[in-house]
Amino acid sequence: MLGSALGSADRQNLDAELLYVTSLLHDSGMMREVVGQDFTVRSAELLLDVFARAGEPETRGLLAADAAVAHASPGLSVDDDPIGFYVQAGAMADLAGLRMWDLPGGLLARAYREHPAAGVHQSIPVLIRREARDVPDGRFALLRRAGMDRMVQVSPTRLYAR
Repeated sequence: MLGSALGSADRQNLDAELLYVTSLLHDSGMMREVVGQDFTVRSAELLLDVFARAGEPETRGLLAADAAVAHASPGLSVDDDPIGFYVQAGAMADLAGLRMWDLPGGLLARAYREHPAAGVHQSIPVLIRREARDVPDGRFALLRRAGMDRMVQVSPTRLYAR
């Protein structure tokens, strides 16, 4: 919901289905710990499998997989990967309150009401720290050094996630 709304605010014409499915599964790789492997690789593998089982063209699965990997990249631009950029923008609005001022009034409250996320502001920092430990040269290690885990813990959006 949030990534789509931010894309609309930026007047981007995005593939809504591709954004939705990628947003839904972009962090799925975090559910399993694999030391030395970036979790987005596992998320990408799952997306490829989902698209294949749904009978979608391989090119669409690859777009979703690439976006899932790209979403964790600091400095990602809309020109690099539009779907990945808005997955990242939606996740950062959700977890850290970034760009929440660009969302339509009431959307953030509605998103948390329709999709309860109790505990997300406590569980995600733990996963960020685990990923940083497991892949010390990875992107989440960099993001942890920049304070992303703490930013999620103190995010104003945690007030919506009760």
